[in-house]
Amino acid sequence: MILELYSRKKIENDGERNSYNYVKVDEVEFNHQSEEKTKKIEADYNDQKVKVFVTKYWTLEYSLQQSIVFRDVVKKVLVEMHSQINVEDIEKELVIKLYNKSLCKTDFAYKLAKYIDPDSSDHDKTLDLTTDDKYIKSLIDGVKYVCS
Repeated sequence: MILELYSRKKIENDGERNSYNYVKVDEVEFNHQSEEKTKKIEADYNDQKVKVFVTKYWTLEYSLQQSIVFRDVVKKVLVEMHSQINVEDIEKELVIKLYNKSLCKTDFAYKLAKYIDPDSSDHDKTLDLTTDDKYIKSLIDGVKYVCS
């Protein structure tokens, strides 16, 4: 995670359990800070024998959820994992899961893979990885780099 795209504010309450409000930060400022941090990370590591491909959009899971290519598949995966979530606001539900560390990233990846894998009976044939999509660009570029 480079920067947090959401801020978590504690809501005052009388109960024993904490409640939070999740608010999206200013995207222009976020994008500026993210670009600066990405450049620094790339400068620090790209002079070595490795090349980094950094997502500017918070986490891999969040990037996939924002992606026009993966948005619907991520929604399916999240509903499979957490059937009680509000499907009308998947973005916020994912943010809450990421903040609370209640998203098992291994399970998420495993369930997502069955939709991506062309040999899977659940393969989603509508996924078009040739689509220009800024949210998954670093992921696609990384795979292309490794495969070249």
